[in-house]
Amino acid sequence: MKNDVIVLNLAKALEKGTNKFLHEVVHEEWDKADTHGHKMYFAALAGGMLAEEVSKGIPIAADIACEEGEVSKKLQTLFQTPLFKIRPTTDVTGVELAGAFKNVMAIGAGIFDGLGYAISSKAAYVSMCCEEFVGLAVLLGAQEQTYGAGGHAWMGDVITTCFGPGRNRLFGEYIGSGLSIDDALKKLTEAKKISEGYLTTKAFYNLVNEKGIPCPFLKNVYQLLFEDKPPAEVAKDFFCPEFRGHKPPTK
Repeated sequence: MKNDVIVLNLAKALEKGTNKFLHEVVHEEWDKADTHGHKMYFAALAGGMLAEEVSKGIPIAADIACEEGEVSKKLQTLFQTPLFKIRPTTDVTGVELAGAFKNVMAIGAGIFDGLGYAISSKAAYVSMCCEEFVGLAVLLGAQEQTYGAGGHAWMGDVITTCFGPGRNRLFGEYIGSGLSIDDALKKLTEAKKISEGYLTTKAFYNLVNEKGIPCPFLKNVYQLLFEDKPPAEVAKDFFCPEFRGHKPPTK
């Protein structure tokens, strides 16, 4: 492994246009490049970490995934500190999906904030979305254990993103408070922020729709962002009979 290369990905999205996982994109580019015979190991890191807070050196935790378990453990050794807990795993797909799905969910969570709903309402939305998104992740190749209560890439990030001051939740809050999609994106840009979940919602919806998998919660956020569905209607529909009776996708 001495002369091999480890690529550690921190992005949380699918590739625009192709809907490919980022590990697929990186491997494709590596295979096309002159790598002088070096082997590449792809790894992904995700967890409930806000950049501003990380910069202050506060206690945080994350999952690092690589299909080669020894690489995950090596990265754990490199990054772990007394205040930065790293959990190694081989579930690359699961960690990538967790980081990307929670951004989509956070936009919906922000809608509840923008509309002035109570935290209890948002919590209900988050718990119901978790059920659907975990099912989708497993169908797309993730390991179910990555989405347990102790998962930093999933549960830790969901809590941080949906209830903290993150960009994707803020984007949803802008829309819920009455801004158009374009104005909300512009306001983020002016603050030097970006909502990764905006285009990720479209990529995930297209990917899941192509496979014919029912996804009413994901579809509802998609309709908000790309079909001009009113925010109040979006929030209301999460609690309508169709959604309450919806069973999470299973194999």
